[in-house]
Amino acid sequence: MRGAKTCLLELGYARTTARDIVAASGTNLASIGYHFGSKDALMAAAMMELMGDWGDRFSPPSMRDVEMSSLRRFSGAWQRLIEQFAADPQLLIASFEIFAQIQRLPDLKAMLAGAYEQLRGEMALDFLTPTPDLEGKRFRAVSSLLLALLSGLAAQHLADPDRAPTVDEIVDGLRYIGRSLDALPGE
Repeated sequence: MRGAKTCLLELGYARTTARDIVAASGTNLASIGYHFGSKDALMAAAMMELMGDWGDRFSPPSMRDVEMSSLRRFSGAWQRLIEQFAADPQLLIASFEIFAQIQRLPDLKAMLAGAYEQLRGEMALDFLTPTPDLEGKRFRAVSSLLLALLSGLAAQHLADPDRAPTVDEIVDGLRYIGRSLDALPGE
């Protein structure tokens, strides 16, 4: 697993061969098939582990227990994300590479779908102070929107980190959208 993670970060998904993993891990070629079934299955598992490690660094459990305003929690979460994008661009690159493969790798697609569904059940807690009206369908909707924003921000940081949105721009843009939606006639 360690060799696959190293290869994902150093070579990327598309350029990593089974022999690269063996060289990075000091094991033998047969061990990949024996333990994981295939190189693709190993790479998928390694990517999921890397993303889990990244998520743990972004959202330590202690952050959810801290009492703070929603604006401060929201701004702090985006700031931590932006800092992690800058500190770990290789993981961003690897994650975008692997996403391009999900239609060809059903097991990977299922793993990622499961991870996204789990995030939809918890992500809002990283960005907002819990309130009684943030539950059920609304909680899932807010978490889904935050996931979409995170993916878009990650893409912008890969393409042009110097001009990607700042925390203040994200907050300002969302405030404007919220006011604009409030101005629309309700249903």
